[in-house]
Amino acid sequence: MKIRLRGIGYALAILCVACLYTSFMCYIQVVEYQQQIMNQNKRIDDAVNKWARLTEEDLVILQKIDEQNKLIKAQDDKIRIQDALIAEARAKSKRK
Repeated sequence: MKIRLRGIGYALAILCVACLYTSFMCYIQVVEYQQQIMNQNKRIDDAVNKWARLTEEDLVILQKIDEQNKLIKAQDDKIRIQDALIAEARAKSKRK
């Protein structure tokens, strides 16, 4: 009976050591996965910040393009007016 109880005790001790080893290995894996997740989150945050910065830069560029387009349109209007005045002056000079 004592031998049987001693055997059961050894078996339980071995089982406890195996469980402790397994839990330690699982803990190490969880820590590694957490580190990988943190690195991935950092990469995602960097990508989002870069995209947001590019979006702001794009908006500034689009605003500048709109301003340039307005200036070009104003120049075109001035040229059309000048062309109309020149055509009118030529027509008057031909009539005289």
